[in-house]
Amino acid sequence: MADSKYPDAMITLATAVHSFHRPEISGKAKISYEESFKTVGSHPRTKAMMQKGDIQRATLTQAMLACNQSTMTNDNAFKAAEAYLPRISQVILSCKVQPEMARLDKALFFEWTSGLENNKKPFKSEAMMYELVMTLASMALAKMGAGSDASNTSDYPLAGREFKAAAGIMQCLADEQLPTWVSHGSSNSNSKDLPVEVSVGVCEAFKIYCLAVGQQMAVATVLAKPVAPNYSLLAKLSLGIAEHMELFDKTFNSKAALQKEKIDINFFAVVAFETQFHRALSLYFAARGLWTAHDFGVAIPMMKEAIAAMETRKTPVAKGLPSIDSKTSPFKHLSGDLKEVRSHMVELLKSWEKDNATIYYEEVRRVIPQDKILQKGLIMMKSESYAIEHVEPLLLSDFRK
Repeated sequence: MADSKYPDAMITLATAVHSFHRPEISGKAKISYEESFKTVGSHPRTKAMMQKGDIQRATLTQAMLACNQSTMTNDNAFKAAEAYLPRISQVILSCKVQPEMARLDKALFFEWTSGLENNKKPFKSEAMMYELVMTLASMALAKMGAGSDASNTSDYPLAGREFKAAAGIMQCLADEQLPTWVSHGSSNSNSKDLPVEVSVGVCEAFKIYCLAVGQQMAVATVLAKPVAPNYSLLAKLSLGIAEHMELFDKTFNSKAALQKEKIDINFFAVVAFETQFHRALSLYFAARGLWTAHDFGVAIPMMKEAIAAMETRKTPVAKGLPSIDSKTSPFKHLSGDLKEVRSHMVELLKSWEKDNATIYYEEVRRVIPQDKILQKGLIMMKSESYAIEHVEPLLLSDFRK
């Protein structure tokens, strides 16, 4: 009998993700809260917090650059952004509640490069909400990077938590911060001249994506255990991943179509592959669940369906996996893993057919009964709620008067 244990290659393929850079603050444009609020921010506490904001922003600038150069961890980059966030939030609140005193000695121009876009030119804006939004986006992308790092070391439970946290921050952006910016009358909160992170549709789509990837890690957590898994549950979870990936793509196309072309095409190639791979994996798990339940006559044709779904599709609209054989494919280095998974499935099917022909003698169905086919997947992953820390406004006053 063939080895019924699934190969590690299956986990490798099931957890493949695209790694993005973190957004960066442009090093060319030096700003200073202390200098810009020199007149109205001369109160000792206000001045101290402005100085603190300058220091924390400089730390964040270096942290994001170092993280993208792989000389700092994603976790430390996240902490730098998290430490700075209350300061910009406090400056915004102070100006909001004291609009008559929100006068600058020197203009503030915030410049960031996108972490999601191919184009790494800096985008400039005077809007303080732009600074807050990009800081939050930095935190989300640092969490995504940390999740990818954890997955690479096979710490799938940690990877899942990191992607749940990223989903929560993306949801905070999509549901709270960006709509707030728009409601305050900002004309450039949806501007084509700002990074794609400054888009409700992009953030909403990436929240969905992070939840799907988080569930990939949950499936891998189960598969990595030495005990036999609940195959029926895994079938539902894998189908849920595929459906959520499709929802991500649908949301992107309907709410952020113009931003889509700015993002690395390889990312969408990974999404397309993982969508179809998890559909095939769902059939594989369903077949194994049926075999475990001694429903041999249905398990065999279900495994045949899984094998067919795991083959490379002939056309872009046909069933099966996208090709990974091109030189530019982000999955080129995983072609050996895919061959191993396919070989395992074929050998397992042969073993089942032999056992059924010599031991069980159950009639093999030509058509899989409708009630044995999963109609809908399951998403168990939920966003980890995120809210910006409450801050008190700083006193803005011209003490020269």
